[in-house]
Amino acid sequence: MRKVYALLITVAVFIPLAIIIMTLVSIRPWVLDRNFYKQLLDDDRLYEGQLTYGLSDAFKQDLFTAEELPTQALNAALPEVVTAAYLHTQTLTAIDTAFDFVDGRRSDIVLTFDITPIKLALGGTAGSRFAQSLAASLPDCTAGQIPVASGGHLTRCIDAEGSVAAAEQITAALPALIDTMPDHIIIGDGVNFGMDWFRYERFVVGGIGSVLDVGILSITMMALLAGLVGAYVGGTDLRARLKWGSSSLFAPGSLILFTGLILTTTPIMTAIGNSITSNRYSGAYREALIGVLAQVIQRVSAGFVITGGIACMIALGLLVMSLVTPSGEEANAKVVQVPVRNS
Repeated sequence: MRKVYALLITVAVFIPLAIIIMTLVSIRPWVLDRNFYKQLLDDDRLYEGQLTYGLSDAFKQDLFTAEELPTQALNAALPEVVTAAYLHTQTLTAIDTAFDFVDGRRSDIVLTFDITPIKLALGGTAGSRFAQSLAASLPDCTAGQIPVASGGHLTRCIDAEGSVAAAEQITAALPALIDTMPDHIIIGDGVNFGMDWFRYERFVVGGIGSVLDVGILSITMMALLAGLVGAYVGGTDLRARLKWGSSSLFAPGSLILFTGLILTTTPIMTAIGNSITSNRYSGAYREALIGVLAQVIQRVSAGFVITGGIACMIALGLLVMSLVTPSGEEANAKVVQVPVRNS
């Protein structure tokens, strides 16, 4: 019955806790490192792809809502005033904002786009190029459709006057449009956690990183206690308990090690590449997305291999210790009683 109790403790408590610990320890060195994410997203192909595939919808919602511009036309015109370098800069700013919260420097996460460079570009020579590209990509007006939407400023479709007149109208209307644009737009909804890390600086130094470290330490202590109890209940002597502890640790350690080894195998990487298949993505943009995922997986894989390997080595060490430790029966057998004769 002792074995059953020990098995329940090991399988239901120790192994899950050990897997959680090894996973957290594996990702801890990089998951809260802002420089890792800056390097991860330091690929101009990502931002050039965004200019083509996903940027216009976001900007249309916040900057061109009243204009009712066709998405295809806006896609063609935005690169004249929104560059890959601009998107790269805004991404780095967003990363710094998020990690200022992670590091305990602020109590909220409000990610924003600085629209000032776009407004300046629209007001300069790039504005003329924007107008010409937009006008060249606009469709013809449908029956009963007016060129400028109600409440808007820019031509949204081509009437009988043609695209040249549309480009001139757009250029002339840009200053009025710029006046309606905000200096910043919020990406999604800002999140305020109502938490000021500086109030707890005596207890938490380093923000979320310190909280994570404390959590890892706490779970480690619980796992260690569960492992000791399981080994004590499962074994009848020191040798048996060392063997039990070895096998208990080897199970999660080998699982983490095996997972780390297979993550970077060809079938897995091929599956990742196949998961990003879309005819609307260019080859360069697709390669950039695959590169981002590959770097993350490689980091996870390396951490799993190191952590799982260390756990397996510790398990092997416990096994070796058990082999050189005499069992209870062997220890008792060495005790020889010698009768004493009285002379």
